[in-house]
Amino acid sequence: MTPYRGVILDRHGKKLAENTPSVNVFVDLEEYREDDRSIDTVALGEMLDSLDELLSRSERVSDNEGETSVTTKEKVLTTLKYWEDTDPGRIYYTHQLDIITGITNDEAVLIKSRQDQFPGVSVDDGSKRHYPQGEIFAHILGYTGDVFAEDLEKLDYIGATDSIGRFGVERLYDKELFGQKGEIAREVDSSGNVVTDNEIELKPAISGDSLYLTLDSQAQIKMYELLKDGVGRFGATGGAGIIEDVETGEVLVLASYP
Repeated sequence: MTPYRGVILDRHGKKLAENTPSVNVFVDLEEYREDDRSIDTVALGEMLDSLDELLSRSERVSDNEGETSVTTKEKVLTTLKYWEDTDPGRIYYTHQLDIITGITNDEAVLIKSRQDQFPGVSVDDGSKRHYPQGEIFAHILGYTGDVFAEDLEKLDYIGATDSIGRFGVERLYDKELFGQKGEIAREVDSSGNVVTDNEIELKPAISGDSLYLTLDSQAQIKMYELLKDGVGRFGATGGAGIIEDVETGEVLVLASYP
């Protein structure tokens, strides 16, 4: 059970990062099972390639060397390979994976209209991270993204279907914002198939902590507007502005344009 990610707020309690409803894409791994319960990764990979081609998308991932793009196929297959190497039973009992987060309504309709081309793929409600002020705080807050196999090796508090901080404050305070995963028990047969709808909650999920920044969002917005105007009027390549409380050392504004 994935916890509710904590919100990020300015010094006055105005939300800078929150969770909003979204439409997500899932794949049922049962459609790609071999007789021994392993996954037919060739068939799965071909389907995921077709899905990415239809949606014309890939995921961006940041690491110490910068930002790169990763296809849905690469993301899913590297995760399955990690499970195979470290926890084979995970593949045996995992039924569904959340593979794409936050598609548009048009994309959802497109997938549903071609359902026969994508065995095991479904579209359902989920959630995504939302930044009300957009680019004004982007360099500070960063963003979240899907979990990949290398993340599972480094972080012990996440699962393969989660989202984690990829840059900025989201990444720096990811563990605190993430919260604690819950656990539920389901009854399955010897083949890993769920035999009853009854679930037992073994451990409740604990929502992530809310994070208050020293920033003043209204002052940040005003500084951003001034920088944008100045860059335009003087033909500058860019500009930046910082306001700090000299008595406390708190940063009130940390703005840049573009």
